[in-house]
Amino acid sequence: MKLNRKIVPSLVIATLLFTSCGGGMSESDMNAYAEELSFGAEDSYVSQELNYQSDSNNLAPSGDGANNDLEDQMALDRKLIKNASLSFETDSIDARKSIVKKAVKAFKAYVEHEEQYSTSYQETVTTTIRVPANNFDPFMDAITMGVGSFDSKTIEVDDVTEEFVDVEARINTKKELKIRFIALLDKAETIAKIMEVEREINALQAEIESYEGRLKYLSGSVKYATINLTYYRTIHVPVEFDNKFESAFYNGWQGTVWFFVGLVSIWPLLVLITVILLILKIKLSKNKSK
Repeated sequence: MKLNRKIVPSLVIATLLFTSCGGGMSESDMNAYAEELSFGAEDSYVSQELNYQSDSNNLAPSGDGANNDLEDQMALDRKLIKNASLSFETDSIDARKSIVKKAVKAFKAYVEHEEQYSTSYQETVTTTIRVPANNFDPFMDAITMGVGSFDSKTIEVDDVTEEFVDVEARINTKKELKIRFIALLDKAETIAKIMEVEREINALQAEIESYEGRLKYLSGSVKYATINLTYYRTIHVPVEFDNKFESAFYNGWQGTVWFFVGLVSIWPLLVLITVILLILKIKLSKNKSK
């Protein structure tokens, strides 16, 4: 006789005091459990499905038919992740920034990160841009318009078609298995069986959410390409004399001028020293005459 579902939560709490919550059901446990429930001809099918699905390592499709389907799907819809990295010099930071801004708007891209900084000899802008994958090539042409040469230019394409299809297949298989466990949960007659099935359902749901997160990440990476753009302007410091001889002559002349300027600035001291020397000379002359 089935348990009244309204009192199941209370009975589950009571049973937790006496039942150890171990890991998931093994293959032999699931077969024994299906036989114990004795659901008749229809439930024999459920037992076979549980036996087939119990090994988590065999969840992905297999066989020649599955391989052929995978190859056909991969041929029809390639999942490519595109990334680019560019670095070049520009004559005007403001002009290049305006070009990039217009391209971002025209090709429905968006700026994920931007940084601008300057040193005594260089002004630099680094930008990370996400652009729809189908606009990747024309966008690259637009932002590099007028660039003569690149310091560096790298374009990478990562084919994730196989992983994409594999993750989708695993999600579908896990969801089907979850549905079968829910069907067993409705037919379970003891608290221990209910708890065991619910534990498996929770584990499957966690795996489904993990795979769905990975699939969402892959979808976003495939839909939008990433471009790391760096452009800079060199600041030229003016030099009065490029010729070393001229520079040395100029520096020598300037030194001489400043020397005489210094002498003029201390003329009172020079006059005083001259007077003292004359007095000493006169005294020495008188002493010699005596």
